[in-house]
Amino acid sequence: MDAGLDQGHRDDLIGGGLIRSLLCFWAVRELGMSLTDLARYLGISVPGVGYAVERGEAIARDSNYQLVD
Repeated sequence: MDAGLDQGHRDDLIGGGLIRSLLCFWAVRELGMSLTDLARYLGISVPGVGYAVERGEAIARDSNYQLVD
């Protein structure tokens, strides 16, 4: 496996999880995607997606980020 692309370094590649958290929040809460489907797509656990949704919700609220059409 290429250096930096293993599971342990994935957060470093996408802004320390911030982007993933926002993606999970919007995909689940705004677009109606299931936790299971999103977990499979991202290659992470279902509970990991759930935690990311919670983090993403807090990030979006605190930073006033919105998903636009």
